[in-house]
Amino acid sequence: MLIHDVGAGGLSNALPEAIAHSRRGGRIDLRKIPSAESELSPMEIWCNEAQERYVLALIPGSVPLFAALCERERCPYAVIGEITGDGRLRVTDSLLSATPVDMALEVLLGKAPRLTRDVRTLRKPAEPLSTAGSSIVNRSIFCSGSRRLRISRF
Repeated sequence: MLIHDVGAGGLSNALPEAIAHSRRGGRIDLRKIPSAESELSPMEIWCNEAQERYVLALIPGSVPLFAALCERERCPYAVIGEITGDGRLRVTDSLLSATPVDMALEVLLGKAPRLTRDVRTLRKPAEPLSTAGSSIVNRSIFCSGSRRLRISRF
């Protein structure tokens, strides 16, 4: 069993992390996620950062016991998916008959490939600043010895 809070990133963050703990995979049906708004897009449901939500992974066969506990405590819940053994994260939308996410969990949560960069400093010769023809009326000069600004007219 596992409990994971839903925070930044919404279910798109919490569910893959919860599934990853099983080192397996998972299948999620977006339309089984409770929502007061029935016309949300798959992305809006998947990335929703609704407060006071938790993801639980239950032991197989324990849903009836969990449902009875939730009913007794008047706590809403939804079974939105299942752990699979294929190492993939599949997010389906039964309303649109679509699969917006189908990817290996390893790619999503694995170590990023090491990035190597060839960095070189390129020297560009500086050109002297010319104020000829500019609309500058005053110029400021910092006097390092006395730490004062001196304003003079052009």
